[in-house]
Amino acid sequence: MPINNVLITTTDLSVVNLSFDMLYAALANSTEQEAASTYFLLVEGSSGPSPGNKFLVTGNGLTYDSNGITGGTITGFELLDPNNGLLATYAGFNIDAVSLFNAINSYKNSGGADPSQLNAIFRATTGQEYEYTVTGSAGIADTLAGGSVADTLYANGPSTLVGGSGVETFVYTNGDGAVKINNFAPGQGDVIDLTVTGVTSFSTIQSDATVSGGNTIINFGSGQTLTLVGYTSPLTASNFQFVPLT
Repeated sequence: MPINNVLITTTDLSVVNLSFDMLYAALANSTEQEAASTYFLLVEGSSGPSPGNKFLVTGNGLTYDSNGITGGTITGFELLDPNNGLLATYAGFNIDAVSLFNAINSYKNSGGADPSQLNAIFRATTGQEYEYTVTGSAGIADTLAGGSVADTLYANGPSTLVGGSGVETFVYTNGDGAVKINNFAPGQGDVIDLTVTGVTSFSTIQSDATVSGGNTIINFGSGQTLTLVGYTSPLTASNFQFVPLT
């Protein structure tokens, strides 16, 4: 089965929520404004999570009729703010354009209750699958999400990292600040990659970690914390990989 690596990168223009739930809601509440063989533009309406934001969707062989898109392949898109400022880029998709629009319509017709057709594209576990490499912006509290295969989420700031159903690598680096990880699941192979001054072994994690309020909090000092939301099981050395800094 083919697996494409999709690179998702945010900019420092504004905080963005790149969870799949937000993506689906935004697409379902957007309308096409212009189109050509290599791109089309969707603008998010007033019922969307971020009205006025835009998706500049790129691809090849895109065709249309009076009812909408009739063919072509989508390879990526840019998320833009209402003033066309770049918020995030997605590159590496291989999506049948008609299938995407059918999935969006199915989601809309369910009132947002049934994302199964969109999940079959973006979180596929058969056929065309995607591994996501997602990088947040320095100093920005973005929300970054993994999919269903093997993903790498780089906080790069005080982000919230949301694990999917695949094997996730959550990357925390010196200076990222207060980072949260949702859906940390060691049982499915999730690991935390740490590059933090003075943190070179699991024994340091053991001394820095506490359980509070139903979460595990690892406090590295100087405002640098890593919160495993909803996770209270004992941590083990296999949950971490270390890139030492001195």
